[in-house]
Amino acid sequence: MWDPFASFSKQTLDNGLAVYTSEWKDRPLQVFHFVVNTGGFHDAENHHGTAHFIVHMVSKNASLPYQEQRDFFENIGGFVRLGSTSMLSTRYSCGLPLDEKHIARGLEIFGHMLLGASLTQNFEREGTVIQSEFEREFPLKISQTMQVDRYKALLEGLPGTHPYWVIGDPETRRTMTTAYLQEEYDRRYVPASMKVITAGGLSPEKVASAIAASPFGDTKQGAASAPIVPLQLFRNPHEASNTVHLADHIKDVQNATNSYETACVVPKALFTDIVLALYLDILDEHTFRAFREEKGWAYHVGSGYQDLGVAHDLKITMDGIP
Repeated sequence: MWDPFASFSKQTLDNGLAVYTSEWKDRPLQVFHFVVNTGGFHDAENHHGTAHFIVHMVSKNASLPYQEQRDFFENIGGFVRLGSTSMLSTRYSCGLPLDEKHIARGLEIFGHMLLGASLTQNFEREGTVIQSEFEREFPLKISQTMQVDRYKALLEGLPGTHPYWVIGDPETRRTMTTAYLQEEYDRRYVPASMKVITAGGLSPEKVASAIAASPFGDTKQGAASAPIVPLQLFRNPHEASNTVHLADHIKDVQNATNSYETACVVPKALFTDIVLALYLDILDEHTFRAFREEKGWAYHVGSGYQDLGVAHDLKITMDGIP
C-alpha cells in the first residue's frame, strides 16, 4: 500500500511534537505544513463548528497582526495559508526561503499562533464571517434541513456518531463564547496532538534544530487526541427517502428538471481512501454510460465520498433529470 510518508524521516520532540522531514536538494523554499489532529469530528454535538471557529480566531489573535503576517511571508518571497478545517484535522502552511533568519521568524510566528494565542479579539467579527460562509453553503433553509435529514438517516444506530457540521450552524454558534473557544484551543492545540510536515532544501538535522529552537519546541501540557477507531460492525442498511419540491421554496421556478442523490455509509476497513477512489472512478464510468449516454436520463452523473472518521459517506448524484 502506498505510504505518503515513505520518503520522510520522522522525529518526535521531547514535548510530543511529531516532525516529518524530506530533503529536496536545490529547492529554493522550505515548505511547512502544521497539522492539528482535530476537526469537525471532535466537536461536541451541541457545539458544531468549534474547530472551524478556532481557525478563524487563531490568525486574528496572533502576536503579529493579521496583515503583517501576510506581508512578512509575501515580502520575503514565500507564502502563507492561515488555516483550513476538515472532518479530521486542521491545517496551516507556509513556504520560507532557505535563510536561517526567515526560517526562524516564520516558525516563531506560527509557533506563537498555534501554541500560545489568547483568543480575546475579533470574536463578533469572525462570527459574522462564519455566518456568511454558512449562508453561502446553505442559501435556502430547506438545503440545511435536507442535509440534517440526510445525516440522521445515514448515522442512525451507528455508535459514537452524530451529524458533523465542520462549518457549524447558527444555533450552536450562538452558544459559543471566547472562554469556551479558549478552553478548546488550549485542550486541542498541544504539541502531542500536532505534527509538522516539511520538505525543501534544508537537511533533516537543520529542520529539527530550527523547530526545537522555536516555540514549537516548548513544553505545553496536554494529551494527544484520542485515535478514531473505525466501526467494525454495521447494521443492515435500511432505506429512507425524501422528496423536496423546490418550487415550494423558490418563487418563479422555470426549470422542470430534477436532481437525485443516493447515499450510504461504508466501512473504512473494507474501503480505504485509495480503494474507494478507484471504486468511484469505475462507478462514475458505469453510471455515466448507463444514465447519460445510453438512456439520456441525466445531464450530469457523479459520485464522491466524505471521511466521517469512523466510516465513509458515499454518494451518487444525478442532475438535469427530465
